[in-house]
Amino acid sequence: MVAEIGFMAPQRLWALVAVPVLLGVYLVWSLTRRSRASHDRSSLEVLFPRRKAWKRHVAVVAAIASLASLTLAWAMPNGYVNVPRERATVFLVIDVSLSMEAQDIAPNRLEAAQEAAKEFVAELPKGFNVCLVSFAGAPTVLVPPTTDRNQVDQSIDALQLAQSTNIGDAIYAALDSVALIPPDPDHPDDPAPAAIVLISDGESNTGRDSRTAAQDSESMQIPIFTIAYGTANGYIVSDGGYREPVPVNKEELRAIAGISGGKAYSADSLTQLREVYNGISQSVGYEREEAEITVRFVGYAAILGVIALLGVNSQGEDPPKGAGPVAGLGPVCGGQARPGRRRGGGRLSGSRTRSSRGPAPAGFEVPPGLGHPGPGRGRPDRVRREPGPRDGGQGG
Repeated sequence: MVAEIGFMAPQRLWALVAVPVLLGVYLVWSLTRRSRASHDRSSLEVLFPRRKAWKRHVAVVAAIASLASLTLAWAMPNGYVNVPRERATVFLVIDVSLSMEAQDIAPNRLEAAQEAAKEFVAELPKGFNVCLVSFAGAPTVLVPPTTDRNQVDQSIDALQLAQSTNIGDAIYAALDSVALIPPDPDHPDDPAPAAIVLISDGESNTGRDSRTAAQDSESMQIPIFTIAYGTANGYIVSDGGYREPVPVNKEELRAIAGISGGKAYSADSLTQLREVYNGISQSVGYEREEAEITVRFVGYAAILGVIALLGVNSQGEDPPKGAGPVAGLGPVCGGQARPGRRRGGGRLSGSRTRSSRGPAPAGFEVPPGLGHPGPGRGRPDRVRREPGPRDGGQGG
């Protein structure tokens, strides 16, 4: 996906001036042709309407657009494209406070979060390190940054609920774990990019301020992607058997994401949580790099050229099936061909002149001898042959 586009030879873009010029010329030609045709419409055009003009329009526009795309390719465009990262570290920070026991998301918030978290870890590139941090009243680094997916999955399955919510200290625990990231053997002096994925359903009620932690994370260039997980109707059952509402709180998590340079998400179902994790995986798993994209514009020009060629070919197709031949106009005019003469001057007997297709179209002049007979004239059933010289009769 290209985010920004530049050109290595921008001086060549002057050739794009030809695009509006060609469009203007074609527009003027089309209007002139249409005006001339409306004043000079022959009888044949009534019987054989011209093919639809939209095919010609599509062909011309596609050809001009193909020329524009080739011009852009000639200017050598470049842009920032998303390239898969080979190395990064993801800090997965999961809330295990008692409110995560709410069953507004089946089977409950924590178990659904565990399932989605394991799927998220499995989708990350194999070269990515994963660090698992759980938090309630205090954070715990369960798994330091590692590429061992089995160890991470086992620790996710072993998560246990606890009291209170301390988001600020959980962020600091992840930031402190940056020092535990194993160095890249190929580039030991280059720090690997990192990101924090924090999932919670409530706001902090103990510990350090989460907004200050987000500022420190931003200074370390580690964005925080927050996920507000749960619904407004969630509740837990206290020890006394009473329902205690635990609605999801999005405000604090939204502020953390904005301050740190990350992005805030929300999910009120397991399906939505999976979609959120998939979007985060795309954000964390790719980086932007500058690259030349000339080939892409050449491909666009080729596609548009094919469309233009198809439009031109459609203009040369045969007339629709059922249209009669122009020569003679017999089948088209609604009557039979004009009777001929036999050798010897005698007229053919038994020829019919009755119309079998009704009156001729409006504006069309029926040739003599075709169509219906005029008013007041009879319609003989048979044409008698007058005797000719070869029959022994007297000549006229």
